[in-house]
Amino acid sequence: MAVGPASIYDISATRKRFDVDKQIAQLIPDASPFAVFMMRARKKVVDSEKFYWYDEEPAPWWTTFSTATAALAANDTQIVLADVAHISAKDILKITETGEQLFVSAVNRGTNTVTVSRGYGSTNAVAIAQSATPHYILKLGNAMEENSLAPETRVDQPTERYNVTQEIRTPFNGSLRGEKIALRTSESERKRLRRRKALEHRLELERTMLFGELKDDVAARRRTTRGIMSFVEEGGNVYDFEGNRSITEEEFELVCEMAFQYGSDKKLLVACPRIISQINQISAEKLTTEVGQKTYGVRIQKYLSAHGELNIVVSKTFSHGYDGMGLIVDMGHIYYRPLVGCDTKLDINLQENDRHGWLDEYWTEFGVEVHLPKAHTLIKGVKRDEIGS
Repeated sequence: MAVGPASIYDISATRKRFDVDKQIAQLIPDASPFAVFMMRARKKVVDSEKFYWYDEEPAPWWTTFSTATAALAANDTQIVLADVAHISAKDILKITETGEQLFVSAVNRGTNTVTVSRGYGSTNAVAIAQSATPHYILKLGNAMEENSLAPETRVDQPTERYNVTQEIRTPFNGSLRGEKIALRTSESERKRLRRRKALEHRLELERTMLFGELKDDVAARRRTTRGIMSFVEEGGNVYDFEGNRSITEEEFELVCEMAFQYGSDKKLLVACPRIISQINQISAEKLTTEVGQKTYGVRIQKYLSAHGELNIVVSKTFSHGYDGMGLIVDMGHIYYRPLVGCDTKLDINLQENDRHGWLDEYWTEFGVEVHLPKAHTLIKGVKRDEIGS
C-alpha cells in the first residue's frame, strides 16, 4: 500500500530533533508569501554566523558640474565636476543640455577638474548659464589616436557587504494529562500546537527578513540580522506617496520606471492589501491571473508594465506601522542564508526530566543576503482613500 509523506505534526515522541524547513514552507503559503519564496527558491546555506559578499555595479557614465548653479563660459576649458572617478584623459564627454562634445586632455582628481577641448565635434561651444537644476555630463567613451599607447586604466573594487545570522525560537508546551484528553477535533493539543506554532514561526522569519536591523552584540553573544528593507533604503530607490495620494495608473508606471532601472526585467512586488487593491482597480487590463495558477502554493498576479513584469502577492505582514507600504524585489539578487545545520528544526521533549508535561520548540538561525540594493524598490505612504483618486 502506498504511503504518503510524513506529517510534521504526527511525530513519535522518541525522536529528539528533525528538519522541518520544507514542511513549514508548504504550510498555508499565502499567510507569509515572501518567506515561502525565500525558503523554497532562494536558499543558500552559510557556514559562519557572520558572512560576506561583494557587489559590482557598472562604472557610472553620468556626472554633473560641481554645483547646480555653476556657469560655464564658451571659452572655459577647465571644468570642475561633481565626480571624475570614472573619467580619464582622451575620454569624450557630452553636455546633454547643449549637445556640445568635449575632449578630455587631463584630469586632476584632487580638485575634480577636467581640462577639455571645447566643441570637439559638429556642435559649437556655447556658454551655459547658472541654473537651479543640475547640468548633466555624459561620458561616451574614449577616442584614441592611431598607434597609441593604452589609455589610463581604472579598476574599481567591488563593494564589500556583510550580515549576521539571527536565532529565532518558538517554544510551546503542555501537560501529559492534557494529551490524554480527547478533543472534539480528534486531534491532540500537542499536534494542534505544532501546526499553529509552525505557522507562527514562519511569520516571525518573514518579519525579520523584511524589517530586521543589524546588531552584533558580542558581549551578550546575540545577533540580529539586517533585513531587506534596510538594504533597499540604503540603495535609495524609495517611491514615497507621502501619505496623501492613492495610486493612479500613471503614477504606478513611474514606480515601475524606478524599479526597473537596475537588475532584471522580472521582479516581485510584496505589498500591503491596500496597494494590491488599488492596483487591481486601476490597471485591470494590465493584470493577468490564470485560474489555479500558483507559485510554491502562493497565488500570484502579473502586472505588465512598459518597463518590465511584476509578479504581485499580498502580504499582511505590511500592516499598522507598515500599512501603505510594499517592496519590489529582484529575486535574482537576494538569498535566504540559514546557518549550516540550523535551517528550521523541531526539537521535542525539551522539558526537565521530572516534569509531568512536554516542551517542544521550532528554531531557525538565518540571515539574508541582498545584492545590488538599487535593484530593489521601496513603496511607501500610499493613502487609504477612494481608489485611483
